[in-house]
Amino acid sequence: MKLHLYTQNGCTWCDKLMENLKQWGHEYVVFNISKDSIAKQFMQDKRHKTVPQLYYQGFDVLQGPSENLTSGGLQDRLDSIEWPSVDSGAEGQL
Repeated sequence: MKLHLYTQNGCTWCDKLMENLKQWGHEYVVFNISKDSIAKQFMQDKRHKTVPQLYYQGFDVLQGPSENLTSGGLQDRLDSIEWPSVDSGAEGQL
């Protein structure tokens, strides 16, 4: 399943996030809220006031400013969605 990236025309942060996602090897689909009324409604329903926004399987994986997102941080968020009940094993070693 691909990431869903919500953008709008003229958004430099959106462009930078797209660059990063490509560099990190993630596939994504762009939903431009300037052109797509369904995407715009989705953003309003989620109460987002800014773009970019990044979703995976209905979960917000950006969770804050896009400039703070790292490859490792994104992968951790994706893994927590894909493997929600997997024990890291660290708990028993405390």
